[in-house]
Amino acid sequence: MTATIVQSTTESITLQITIPLSQSFLDTEETIQSVLNEAGTLASGAALKQFDTDGSAIAMGGMNWTSGFD
Repeated sequence: MTATIVQSTTESITLQITIPLSQSFLDTEETIQSVLNEAGTLASGAALKQFDTDGSAIAMGGMNWTSGFD
């Protein structure tokens, strides 16, 4: 079972998931849940990257705010 990011732009994320089918419907449902959770984790991580900063100071109200590591 796998979930992968096929394409990622600033406007969208395209995922591909592969779900192996089982002879047991319960096992198949559990596999679906696991793969969809994996896909959600990948999508959330990719979405968070667009909000990540480059570490530069933020100027606000005439003051420069930094991460505190400078």
